Amino acid sequence: MKRIFLSVCVGLVLMPSVTLAGPVVRSGESVSVEADQLLEGDFYAAAGTVSLSGAAEHDVFVAAGSVTINAEVKEDLVVAGGSVQVHAPVGDDVRIAGGEVVLADMVAGDVVVFGGLLQILSTAHVTGDVIFYGGEAEINGTVDGSVFGTADDMRIDAAIGGDIDMTIGSRFALGARAEVAGAVQYTSAVEMARAPEAVVFGDVHRVVPGSDTTHAHYALIPMLVIIFAALAGYLLFKQHVQGVADTVRSSYGMQGLIGLSVLVSVPLVSVLLLVSILGILPGLMLLFGYVVLVLGAFVVAGMVFGTVLLGLLRKSTQLTALTVVIGVVLFELMSFIPFVGPLLAFVFFLMVLGGITTKLYRALFV
Repeated sequence: MKRIFLSVCVGLVLMPSVTLAGPVVRSGESVSVEADQLLEGDFYAAAGTVSLSGAAEHDVFVAAGSVTINAEVKEDLVVAGGSVQVHAPVGDDVRIAGGEVVLADMVAGDVVVFGGLLQILSTAHVTGDVIFYGGEAEINGTVDGSVFGTADDMRIDAAIGGDIDMTIGSRFALGARAEVAGAVQYTSAVEMARAPEAVVFGDVHRVVPGSDTTHAHYALIPMLVIIFAALAGYLLFKQHVQGVADTVRSSYGMQGLIGLSVLVSVPLVSVLLLVSILGILPGLMLLFGYVVLVLGAFVVAGMVFGTVLLGLLRKSTQLTALTVVIGVVLFELMSFIPFVGPLLAFVFFLMVLGGITTKLYRALFV
């Protein structure tokens, strides 16, 4: 890990200010960056409470129970926390997973929030899109882009420069100050409440849950996305995927055990590193690699599934574009078989996860 450099700039008249250069890593019960401190490198913090009052020149990554941002973040802000308060401008994207999230200033990028409550105050201005998956969302600040996601309760009372495409649980409302430049499409069992003063320049379309259109949309689109990802993986990494398939077929049981151990142990190791002072950066890197590995195994599982089926039927194990498509479709359809299907799919996923881990280990250390 790079060392953390501390330099003190003393003016003849002004009060001393502190500049923290290079990656800054902080952890503990409480972490605070004062207003006279400038973070010149990326900032990483894990604590019970994190308060940032000094400006950050680059990215900020925080994991804490309570997070308060009172100074400018010039690049990305990434937070996992219980309560997240952002009262200063952010120069790029904001990505937050939290219980309660409040945005009160300019965000010069997209806002992605997974949480219980999202409040975008009237003083806020989001130049990109707002993507929300959670319980309740209230948007009172201007959004130049579109609004997407899923919410149980959503109220929009501000200008939206793009479209609105939401899945709503119990309530969806457009307030008197709402002005939507694009279309409004929402999936909900209840009608949208729209103030007489609310303006929508595009079409307003409601999809009732349980209709044929809804089922087709949610069943077909994800499968097409996975097929596209699998075919792209086939074109770019055909030999590597073929190697994973051969590894899985050589020892189903062993690869399944390796996959299970990776699935369980890596998050635990990541958490242990994150709570230590020196291990937070390796912990974040390990956690990121774990997510990439799991997502990759999910896509590769369908590709390998096709070669396994082909081997059982025709004694051929060659990976082809046809086996990729057939394998992905059948692997996805298997999850619709009650109880047994998801269990078999999960077991096969563990085998593929173990196969990928084995191949990576051999490539790096053998």
